[in-house]
Formats: sequence, structure tokens, C-alpha cells
Amino acid sequence: MKKIVIDFKKYDSIDEFYDFIREKLDFGDEFGNNLDALNDEIGSLSGVEFKVEFGGKTPVEFQEIVEEILSNCK
Repeated sequence: MKKIVIDFKKYDSIDEFYDFIREKLDFGDEFGNNLDALNDEIGSLSGVEFKVEFGGKTPVEFQEIVEEILSNCK
């Protein structure tokens, strides 16, 4: 099982979050840097455990949506 900690205190922008998640989960260059693409990719994963820590400059609304998407990951 792969464990990934997503600490929003480390990102100065949403693009930095997408760069991090693309690299950690090997999404590749075709990953669309948007919530729909994230939801699609997360839905196809198995054996990944996420821990989300909030704070920093990333908008709260975005953080809440990401937490919801990741909580639905099976």
C-alpha cells in the first residue's frame, strides 16, 4: 500500500498541488490539472492511502473538494 500525505500548507498555488499529485501517483503528462481529472484518476487507483492536512494558501473550498474526492477512493 502506498501512503501519501497531502499537506496544503506546502502549496502556494493549486498548480503546485496538481504537480505534486501527478508526480506521486504517476498520472503522466495527460493529467488535466483539474478536479474532474483528479476524480477520474483517483477512481482508478487501488492500494493508496491518503492523509490530508489543511492550511496554507490553497483556497478552503478547493481543499474540501479534494478531501471529498480522496475519501471516496477505495
